Amino acid sequence: MTTNTEESLLSNIDHDSDLEHYGHHHTTMTMMTTTTKSPLLSLILNSTISNSKKLIDNINTTTISSMMVNDAVMANDDDHYHHMVNSDNNNDDTNVNILIESWNRSGFQLPNIYTLPTPIIVLSIIAIVFIIWMIIKFIQALWTFFICYMLGFGAKWRPGSDSWAIITGSTDGIGLAYAKAMARKGYCVFLLSRNQQKLDKCKADILNEFPKCPQVKTMAVDFTLDTIYKNISDEINALNGHVHVLVNNVGMAYKYPEYFTKIPNSDQFISNILNCNILSVTRMTHIILPMMEARRSGIIINVASYSALFPTPFLSIYSASKIYMDYFSRALHSEYSDRGIVVQSVLPYYVSTNMIRNPRISFMIPSPDQFVNSALKTVGVETRTYGYFAHNVLAFFQSFIVKFIIGNNLNTKIAYHRMKRLRKGCYKRKGLNHYV
Repeated sequence: MTTNTEESLLSNIDHDSDLEHYGHHHTTMTMMTTTTKSPLLSLILNSTISNSKKLIDNINTTTISSMMVNDAVMANDDDHYHHMVNSDNNNDDTNVNILIESWNRSGFQLPNIYTLPTPIIVLSIIAIVFIIWMIIKFIQALWTFFICYMLGFGAKWRPGSDSWAIITGSTDGIGLAYAKAMARKGYCVFLLSRNQQKLDKCKADILNEFPKCPQVKTMAVDFTLDTIYKNISDEINALNGHVHVLVNNVGMAYKYPEYFTKIPNSDQFISNILNCNILSVTRMTHIILPMMEARRSGIIINVASYSALFPTPFLSIYSASKIYMDYFSRALHSEYSDRGIVVQSVLPYYVSTNMIRNPRISFMIPSPDQFVNSALKTVGVETRTYGYFAHNVLAFFQSFIVKFIIGNNLNTKIAYHRMKRLRKGCYKRKGLNHYV
């Protein structure tokens, strides 16, 4: 009986497995529980039913979890889609947030300006102002020497068969370079200098080199005298045309740096240098400016010197005379700029000329032609120019950094020691005692 019952039970269990496979496990187990009365059979059936319920619960839990995961993935894909659509609008904010989070993780913090020491704040402000000023000056230099010239800004040159350019001190150096530049533009050229032989040579060279130049006129005059200007005025009035350009270049300097009280032949030297450097520019301008004013057109270029930037010991008269030229030119420009007249003050540093014994040409020391070609680009753009890019950089350093930050006395002291060394060298070459 027991054996038959067990066989019947096993048969029912196998049948239950088949029913479970088709999804009817729970119904069959219930039927068997209600029809079977054997304790052993009941125990086995209850155990089987319990395990089946657990299996079904696990299946249901797994199914629900899978559905939740799928919903989450779909939601995430939807969010990603919307993020891609709005990425252009949120990109900057996202980058900023990422950067801030990176800073926070690394411990980086921007300093609070209110917690910085006062000296640090002051030095920072000075540094910022200095950097801005340097950028402005660099842009200004580019504008003056390159951009303006390429764009055709600046003075309006008006050469022609009846348009004259007058150049004083025109047989050497910067004066000769200006004469050639005016001839190249097509002006008639009037050359004034002391040596007639040199004037004749310059005239022949200009006519041969610049066929565009209509004519060249010369006049030998000594600008150390104050009695020459009546003759100069008569010659200018006799020109067949009008004067459009005046270049006051003539000048004289010390033979070597010297104490004011030890200048050789000081009475004559003082008279000569004042007549040549100050009286000449004043009287020549006085003769020609009324003609330009009547035509409401003209260009006056006064060649001063870099020594006008600050007082130069051992060259005291020369330096003072060039300061006069500089101030005279700038004042006249303010007076007559609204009448179509350009007045420019040119302050060259070293240029390879006879006046400074023709030093070797370098980055800081251009040839006269190089300097003049550069300086002409600034006419009508700058009232006061150093004429050459390298000279402009040096002047910026000495006029701004040294003069306004440290003090102009430093420039004068530097010039004092430099000129004193030059004086000592000159005395040694002559075999003299420089302590005298």
